[in-house]
Amino acid sequence: MTVGNLTPIQFRGFTLDLNRGLLLKDGSDIPLRRKAFELLACLAKQAGRVVPKADLIDTVWPDVIVTEDSLTQAIREIRKALGEVGPAAIRTVAGRGYFLDPGTRDVFAAAPDSGETPIATLLFDDRTPGSDGTYAAMLCEEIITGLARFRTVPVIARATSLASANADKSDPKELGRRLGARYLVDGHIERTAGMVRVGVSLIDATDGSLLWADRIEVFDPDPLALEDLIARQVISRLVSHVEDASLRLAARKPPADRKAHDLLLQGIALLRGYGEGDNQKAHDVLSDALARDPTNGLIHSYLALATTILGNYGLSTNTELLVALNLASTGVSLAPEEARTHRILGLVRLYLREYDAAEHHVARSLELNPYDADTIAQMGYLLVLRGRVQEGIGWMDRAVRLNPLHPDWYHFDRSMALYLAGDYAGAVTRLRKIPRLGSWGLARLGAAQAMARDIVGAKETAVRRKSLQQSFDPIDYATRGIAFERPEDREAILAGVRAFLQIYC
Repeated sequence: MTVGNLTPIQFRGFTLDLNRGLLLKDGSDIPLRRKAFELLACLAKQAGRVVPKADLIDTVWPDVIVTEDSLTQAIREIRKALGEVGPAAIRTVAGRGYFLDPGTRDVFAAAPDSGETPIATLLFDDRTPGSDGTYAAMLCEEIITGLARFRTVPVIARATSLASANADKSDPKELGRRLGARYLVDGHIERTAGMVRVGVSLIDATDGSLLWADRIEVFDPDPLALEDLIARQVISRLVSHVEDASLRLAARKPPADRKAHDLLLQGIALLRGYGEGDNQKAHDVLSDALARDPTNGLIHSYLALATTILGNYGLSTNTELLVALNLASTGVSLAPEEARTHRILGLVRLYLREYDAAEHHVARSLELNPYDADTIAQMGYLLVLRGRVQEGIGWMDRAVRLNPLHPDWYHFDRSMALYLAGDYAGAVTRLRKIPRLGSWGLARLGAAQAMARDIVGAKETAVRRKSLQQSFDPIDYATRGIAFERPEDREAILAGVRAFLQIYC
């Protein structure tokens, strides 16, 4: 375990001391083996978020090959150590992974009904010997600017946040009250020759609890590049946790109290889910939001996204895509400075096979918000579908650097790039990182295995595919469902799928 000045994480009466590698309860050490502690730390740093099993295994057992049995055994050990709150604190999400429920539901439920969840970035403590604090102030300003670009929550202005330089940080509740903030971003920074280490934490100012903490280390001899990269990494990781906290807050409001903005947050949360019927529920919720506030551009945009997803993306009918296009275009016209409206319009344009327009809107989204890792990843996939595979992989690499604990669709899109680059084994590796592959995912896996001449693996995949939707036609989906700009790329995928189907039959 790393020894340093990491902020302890508290949840449900327990304290996770990351510096000493201890789990404490009322000051007493609770025995926990090293791997179980590392697993608990991984979950605690992302409290409230589902962490995929593959990511947990990669983080806790990076240098050895283990099965899910090792993960299950460690989860069982953690729950036993936590006692009677163990099952409630460590939740299982079937087919996806685990998450730590920190037990802050009452705090969120008691929050004001205004829907406002302002965030303030405090001046980071610069621990570099001889520093005058200038670098920390510049980093603070970059983070404030970057968070504001996401437009997820109101961001306390720079002047107010930097006024906290000499404030007493020992009482987050009082500091949050003074700044008018629900969330506080705090941290420290230490620089050596070409290396910057940043510790960052997200604090709920209503009760002083730690919602998330992380440590980032970056090496680069160029100080200007370092400053930019550090700011981008901090912002990208912070925003997902702020968004999740805001979504949970909206989700706990009674239906009668939900206004259009809260319904929008509900719809976004459902679109991120993988439960049966979630996309239809999202469409219904967003339709209700639109009826309440037809002037909200983001509502139009996310309803366009829900429409495209329900139509099965590239298999959507022309009518469905035109409906989505009208909604997404309206979203951009109502909120032209909102990056997400351009990103969604770019996606709809892609499935309409309007490639130049699609790339223009995704690029515009990145101009408005260059910190959004998901949009960077989307640009990478778009370029892959346009035949610019190596360029697309470069964008995907950038997205992963900003968002190391990314969702599974990063692997799925990367596997397409690797396949088209001729790295079939690499495509197989990426697809195997996804815990639950659907019919198209298994067809993709089998195609890559067939092209890699892994006949044994392809036969195993064929057996898995038989248990799924028999009516799914991977040839038709590869032909019509994926928006390849170049026929030769489509033929490359079809060649692998046909080779797999010969094994399958």
